[in-house]
Amino acid sequence: ITALGRLSGNVVGFVANNSAVASGQIDIAAAYKNARFIRFCNLYNIPIIFMEDTTGFLPGKEQEQGGIVQAGRAMLDAIIDLRTPRFLLIIRNAFGGAYASFNNYPTGADFVIALPTTRAAVMGPAGINFVYKDEIKAIQQSKQGRVAQQAEQLEASGMSKADALIESERLIELWVKEQEAFLSQRYENELLNPKEALSLGSISQIVMPADLRQVLGENMAFHLRHYKPEPMYGPQREFH
Repeated sequence: ITALGRLSGNVVGFVANNSAVASGQIDIAAAYKNARFIRFCNLYNIPIIFMEDTTGFLPGKEQEQGGIVQAGRAMLDAIIDLRTPRFLLIIRNAFGGAYASFNNYPTGADFVIALPTTRAAVMGPAGINFVYKDEIKAIQQSKQGRVAQQAEQLEASGMSKADALIESERLIELWVKEQEAFLSQRYENELLNPKEALSLGSISQIVMPADLRQVLGENMAFHLRHYKPEPMYGPQREFH
């Protein structure tokens, strides 16, 4: 979504992910649309507020064959070339390559803030399989031994050997799901928490929704006071 609006009396461009469509993933058309709008704002000295809620670039054979890498590069070039004040507001999800390129501090953002609902990481919930791979491996390796131990206990309590084996397998599967759910919640709390991004310097502030307009308005006014609008000189990067 791209639009022009006003914030504290100043004309501002807004670039936002539409999370109602494909979880806000950026496809070829969206990347080029963003690039064109960002260039427009750059030409006419219009500051931009990026509003992020995306799980990354849209994957798939069709996107790769259509040139999603080229489109993503065009969007990233437009962001890097921006000379106007530019902010990033993370609303909810910020995952993958889109998180790494959607106007953050490494690409030149002036101010990055997040709502308390933010979940920011290089990988989404699937990252649990890499972060806690040793724990998951240990759980899977202990299954067989736990099944045998549980079966012995059930058999000792009077259950037949066949029934004890079936019941023990069911109980251990429930235990495995509980352990995986625990690791998933731990991943959410420790790594997807916006406080983790704040401690790493990826964001500057966690803002409550009620204070959002004031925080954005005050910081935009500050940056505009130190920005000198002038004509755009020299060639811009080409993209198709």
